[in-house]
Amino acid sequence: VVALARRKTDDQIFAIKVLEKRRLVGQRAEAMARLERDVLDQLSRYQRMPYVARMRFAFQSFTKLYIAMDYFPNGSLASVLQKDSQTRRYGRRAARGVAAELAVALEHVHRACVIHRDMKPSNVLVDARGHVALSDFGLATRVQVKGGDLRKRSFVGTIDYAAPELLLKSSTRYNQAVDCWALGCLLFEMCSG
Repeated sequence: VVALARRKTDDQIFAIKVLEKRRLVGQRAEAMARLERDVLDQLSRYQRMPYVARMRFAFQSFTKLYIAMDYFPNGSLASVLQKDSQTRRYGRRAARGVAAELAVALEHVHRACVIHRDMKPSNVLVDARGHVALSDFGLATRVQVKGGDLRKRSFVGTIDYAAPELLLKSSTRYNQAVDCWALGCLLFEMCSG
């Protein structure tokens, strides 16, 4: 669940992702929730991390985990594309701009040795001016060095945006290129409708 919250001291608005601890069944689910918070914390420490949604703070209660992020009033790119498809295809010029911003985001995320692994329109947020930010690092993972490989254990992500090396049984390793494949799929979707 994502809740909208206003800080009383300065009226700043945040989107707060709320995770119920009871739904984090098993060590893997707990580890993934912890990893998401750690990755967001790592990325938020960089002074220059353009086009990446920033975690502002995180806390927990006995029953829930809370991750506060910047608020994006236009919602996700998926909702923008849905509205746009009813009238016409997403403009190619706008699609190039979104793709360029996401390419910059991926460059910075990859430089931090993080692989997103689930880039898709619903994980891209749109601000009031139409700029985008990569979000939802719930399936992200880290590598030891930029461009380093990971051993494939099981499929993660969304199949429509998954790179061949994630889908083929003959492939046993993958790297940050899986995010670039997903960006290409996203660009194709924006241009083709």
